[in-house]
Amino acid sequence: MARPKKNGVEQPLKLDGNNMPMENKNAQQSQENTAQQQSEEQVEENEEEYELPFEIEDGVPSPIDDNGSFIIYAPTDIETRKGRIPVKMGITLKEGYRGLIVPIEANALYGIPTESDYRLQHSDVISTQVGEEKKVMLVLSINDETMIQEQTNFGSRSRNLIIPKGAPLAILMIFKL
Repeated sequence: MARPKKNGVEQPLKLDGNNMPMENKNAQQSQENTAQQQSEEQVEENEEEYELPFEIEDGVPSPIDDNGSFIIYAPTDIETRKGRIPVKMGITLKEGYRGLIVPIEANALYGIPTESDYRLQHSDVISTQVGEEKKVMLVLSINDETMIQEQTNFGSRSRNLIIPKGAPLAILMIFKL
């Protein structure tokens, strides 16, 4: 993003005790003007962007555009278990668009991220296609042991690992019909 242009010439600060509150007020006003100009530029940039080829439900992390494909994130905390887990992503394709879900390279190489920086190394996202005006559903194939032991104040307990909300899971490539 380009730097905003200065509207006027700034005067050097005179740091004598009597003018200090006035100089602080001028500096604050200058910062507010710069912030307002930047926010106006961002609004103009957003208006120039194209319309997204999908709709997102409330509370779902917004996919990030990566040159025509979109990185999609876990919409909620996902409790893992062995086998296949279908996950509704909260994204619906619009009319005239089809999609293809493929794994993210880092997840394919190192495993799907879970809580506490642990990765499911033998698990993967199954590539699927998404039809026109269909809800995006991701299928996780979990082939790792997902039960962990936790120590609590009341003893130990077993539970399944969790893929946290907002973890990057796959790439949604969208094609216009």
